[in-house]
Amino acid sequence: RNRINMTTTNPMHYDSSPSDAYMQSIALNTTYNENNIIIDDNKLSKSNYGRKTIITSALLFIIGLVLFMTGAVQYWSNKVRSGFDLLIVGSILLLPGSYSAIVIIGVTYQWRGYSFSQLP
Repeated sequence: RNRINMTTTNPMHYDSSPSDAYMQSIALNTTYNENNIIIDDNKLSKSNYGRKTIITSALLFIIGLVLFMTGAVQYWSNKVRSGFDLLIVGSILLLPGSYSAIVIIGVTYQWRGYSFSQLP
């Protein structure tokens, strides 16, 4: 293997070709047309989603964001420090909501590596 940077010991800095296992995993998840051109998997997976998934994702994100922001305002503006419970509940809703929103946006804009199969 040829080193790109001689001062590092990070194995990611070596110039090498992809492993056979990696190439096989790509081949298993790739669809080709009759001219051996790769068909984008995101376009194929657009029909595999439901409205309930998108609505649930949007609700989790919006409600989580509202609760988190309300809790943050209450927590830092009052001397009593109320609003900590809203921060906790908001973050519990915001984390899965933001994850699913990013996946849905990635599939919508056909970012490479995003598909609806990543959502529960």
